[in-house]
Amino acid sequence: MSNSDLSDGDSSSNSDKIQKRVWFLAWPVILSNCSIPLLGMVDAAVVGHMDSPIYLGGVALGALIFDFVYWAVGFLRMGTTGFVAQAFGRRDVDEIKAILIQAVQLALGIALVLWLFAWPIEKFAFFVLQAQTEVEDQARFYYWARILGAPVVLFNYVVMGTLMGMQKPMLTLVLQVLTNGLNIVLDLIFVWGFEWGVEGVAYATVLAQVCSAGLGWWLMEKHCLPDLSLAQLKQKVSGVSWAQMVRVNSHLFVRTTLLMGALAYFTAMGAHMGTAILAANAILMNLQYLLSFALDGFAHAAESLVGEGFGKKDLRHVDQTIKWVMIFSGLVAAAFTVLYAAAYPLFIQMMTSLPEVMEVATRHGFWVIISPLICVWCYGLDGVFIGATQTRAMLWSMVFSAFLYFGLATWATEHWQNHGLWAALMVFYILRLVSLGAFVPKLRQRVLA
Repeated sequence: MSNSDLSDGDSSSNSDKIQKRVWFLAWPVILSNCSIPLLGMVDAAVVGHMDSPIYLGGVALGALIFDFVYWAVGFLRMGTTGFVAQAFGRRDVDEIKAILIQAVQLALGIALVLWLFAWPIEKFAFFVLQAQTEVEDQARFYYWARILGAPVVLFNYVVMGTLMGMQKPMLTLVLQVLTNGLNIVLDLIFVWGFEWGVEGVAYATVLAQVCSAGLGWWLMEKHCLPDLSLAQLKQKVSGVSWAQMVRVNSHLFVRTTLLMGALAYFTAMGAHMGTAILAANAILMNLQYLLSFALDGFAHAAESLVGEGFGKKDLRHVDQTIKWVMIFSGLVAAAFTVLYAAAYPLFIQMMTSLPEVMEVATRHGFWVIISPLICVWCYGLDGVFIGATQTRAMLWSMVFSAFLYFGLATWATEHWQNHGLWAALMVFYILRLVSLGAFVPKLRQRVLA
């Protein structure tokens, strides 16, 4: 056998292994994501059957605040995954422990800041959102109950990031499903059993998160990191430099804030065009979020495997990961396009019975049909760059894309109304793909640096 034959065989074998590992890491995340909308449905159901709609409105408003607050600090999960994945590639267990301890210390520090600024956050949030007084009163009950859980929420982000970085997808699945399942049971007990109303929904969430934190730490100690103890959180450790950890997480924070701003701008522009368009866009965006649940699995696989390749300084490993993440993501996106083309009117009917909203949503359904094939690629690249901890590129890509999008959305909406707004959103995804893709050659160079 010639050397070239041997090389081709090794390359083929490596490609097959990466293909299987991408799928192995992705499907548990996809499955666990399915429990997220179920939890939201139960939250809505338990208060939706109370004697006034103000309770449902209060939960929706309060939950929206925490969606923004906790999404903004989601960098803790992403940054931890990237650092841990690279240490995992080097098979350095001591470094993984040190990174975990550093990340938990950072998480608790941020939680303390959220506690200290809880009152200004509440005042600002309700100033921006503005709802009926009765709804705001219920939302405030929800807010003050949920803010108590900030330390365990951020702690759980670090635990999930560590498990993903160490390529333990089944443990993340078990943790997510058990947590959401417990949350559902506590919802029913606290709201229907104890009649605690909106506060019952909030306390159910907090208690479930506390249990998740304890279970997550036990799973890591049992299956991933022996000799791990809470006492180590008081130690000074050296996993990665604090400057590097803060730099990576700050890049991710600004990038995520800009992304949230772009999506909020989309909602606000729709609201200016009337209630029917606002409601129709919300329905179509729910279909977009359903797609993201599936694609998240492959993005997380990219984070873990690209990080491992960087840790091992294995360029072929990184290249094969990018290849298979993009192939699998593209296939899933194509399947969603076919599904939406065939059944999006049915999805709309399931989510609303208001004729005006149905008419607007159906008229704009074209955008949700083509969106999977447009947005899929930047989702996968996000996972690649997180695993490589090349977050400066992610930051500048988002700055470029978001500010062009703000201008384009304003102009396009004036000329083509809601179709212009949706077209601008599609261009936003394309800009993210092009600008982030331009950094891929530099990312590949740094694998061997």
